[in-house]
Amino acid sequence: MSDTLYNSVIMPREDFMELSQVAFDNSHVPGFGERAGQVTQTTFILGAVAGAFVACAWGWAKAMDWYETRQHERSLAEKKFDLENPS
Repeated sequence: MSDTLYNSVIMPREDFMELSQVAFDNSHVPGFGERAGQVTQTTFILGAVAGAFVACAWGWAKAMDWYETRQHERSLAEKKFDLENPS
């Protein structure tokens, strides 16, 4: 069997014309309310994504600051211990 016929759907010409007309003839013009809703939704989603990114970056910076502070305190404690207890 041919590949083109195997992957095709056979339908009457009238049905095909109706489906293609509905699919390709777009006469819908969004009104102001619909556009304003889309802009609001897009702004909200992009704001949420940006807020999540900022929160993650802030959390990472705080975690690295805490880690470096603890590491610095440990190295100072080791040096202090070495100075107080010479071998």
